[in-house]
Amino acid sequence: MSLNRAWWDIDGTHVVIDRLNRHLAVTALGVRGARTPGIARLAKASGHDAIWVDLEAQRDADRVAAQICACAGDIGVACLLCGCPSASTA
Repeated sequence: MSLNRAWWDIDGTHVVIDRLNRHLAVTALGVRGARTPGIARLAKASGHDAIWVDLEAQRDADRVAAQICACAGDIGVACLLCGCPSASTA
């Protein structure tokens, strides 16, 4: 995968779904407890197609996940979210 390829191609196809449809491997960096959007830059630099963020493992999960996903989208890495924030933080 080219590091300059956006996760949404110009023609509207999703890069991860396109790779899965062509039976190609998709790599994702799974993170738990990340606090800064810099983790998305690390995923991009290491050639991952997506970043997978575990929301159950952190405080202020919605705010942190929003920052990570915004950064990931800007640099062309798909952002996948797993879990839900703890009920105690609601």
